Amino acid sequence: MYKPDKIDRAILRYVQDDLPLVRSPYRELSESVGISEDEICVRLQAMLDGGLIRRFGAILRHNVAGYHANAMVVWEVVDGSRESAADVLLHSDAVSHLYSRPDYPGWPCNLFSMVHARDENELEVILYDLRNKLSELIDDYHVLRSVREFKKTSMKYFEEDHDE
Repeated sequence: MYKPDKIDRAILRYVQDDLPLVRSPYRELSESVGISEDEICVRLQAMLDGGLIRRFGAILRHNVAGYHANAMVVWEVVDGSRESAADVLLHSDAVSHLYSRPDYPGWPCNLFSMVHARDENELEVILYDLRNKLSELIDDYHVLRSVREFKKTSMKYFEEDHDE
C-alpha cells in the first residue's frame, strides 16, 4: 500500500479540484511544493500503481459543452456476446461511460452505456446507428433519457494537511 507523504497530500488536494485549463496545469503546484511538474506526474502514477487512487480523469460537464440530449442506454446482450457488444460501444465517440452488469431476474439488461448528443435529433441518429451495429448481438435495449443533472463534482479526500 502506498503511504502518502506531505507532498503527495498536497498533490491530491490540488487534483481533487478542477485543474486550470492552461498548457502547464501543474506549474503553480510545482512552485508551491518545490518539485518539478514531471515529478508530480511520477508521483501521481505511483499513487495509481500503489492503489492509493483508483483513477485520474476529467469530468465533462456535458450541458456546458453543448450536449443537451443525454441518455443511459441499457442493452440486453445475447449470451456470449458481451465483449463484442462492448467493443462496438467503446468505438463510438458518443459513448462516454460503459459498464458491464450482472443479469438479474426481471432485468436482463447487462451492458449500460451513457450516450451524449447535442440535441434529440442527433441522439436518435446515434441510437439508430448503435442499434444497427449491435443488431446481431442484442435481444433488446431501453433508452433512459436524462431529465436533470443533480451533481457533477469530484470527491474531496483532503481538505487540509495534517502530518501523521
